[in-house]
Amino acid sequence: MAVVTDATDEWSSAVTLSSAEFWQVRTGPLFVATGATTAPSDLYDGLLLADGDILALASSEVVRYRSGRPDGKAVFVRREKE
Repeated sequence: MAVVTDATDEWSSAVTLSSAEFWQVRTGPLFVATGATTAPSDLYDGLLLADGDILALASSEVVRYRSGRPDGKAVFVRREKE
């Protein structure tokens, strides 16, 4: 399990998952966008997740994330599916 604390109000670089994962928001909201065609400049692209929400992601998925808060603070956990 990895706690991610670097979510800001700008889209992250693309992350290609090496295995299937669950992402759970600890402090949100958090936007998550998948796919190689996601436009990082589109602030409202993707799914908006709130505190406690869990998203299941497939292996090899290309993912970007950003905070949905004006102060740019969001924390989430990445955990491999067992």
